[in-house]
Amino acid sequence: HLGIINAIEREIPFYNGKKAFQRVEAVKKIAFKFVLFSSLNVGFVLLALSFFWKGHQMSLLLTALVIIAETAASFYQSMLHSYKQFKLWSLFLVIIGFVSFLLKVSLLMLFGLNGLLAALIVTAAFTAFLYKKGGHATIDLSVPVAFKEMVRLLKMGIPLVFYRIMYTLSLSVDRLVIIFFLGRFLIQ
Repeated sequence: HLGIINAIEREIPFYNGKKAFQRVEAVKKIAFKFVLFSSLNVGFVLLALSFFWKGHQMSLLLTALVIIAETAASFYQSMLHSYKQFKLWSLFLVIIGFVSFLLKVSLLMLFGLNGLLAALIVTAAFTAFLYKKGGHATIDLSVPVAFKEMVRLLKMGIPLVFYRIMYTLSLSVDRLVIIFFLGRFLIQ
């Protein structure tokens, strides 16, 4: 999503506070179309690659569907965050966690890796459905996208993604150093 989801988590509450509701709708529409378009493109590339790797055709197809479903779930989750519906979100997390556990265990045991990927697809689709029904996810897709606004959201979102990546790496680097030096100590 290249940070678009991160940008709308900042922009929607900002414009809601300014009572600029038309701007909120424009941001939601742009973000949804961009996220949908980008995940469909990645899915299409994986689908095209599946024709060249015959042994992994089903796994690549399922992975493409996982990407599309997870991206939709992330978008709708950010809608709940943006509208500060944390109580509803926490309730959905409990339900989704329970359904996810049941699906992953049962489908993994029955179908192996492809079953796990299928469980991820069903869980993400269920998650997107719950978030869409519970949140402010009504989006008018008939109006064309303003590309200047999309570029502005990308300029805002890409640094936020890099910040989250760097933050995660900074939390993990000490563990990597410990493992590296512990391995050298044990070998000597």
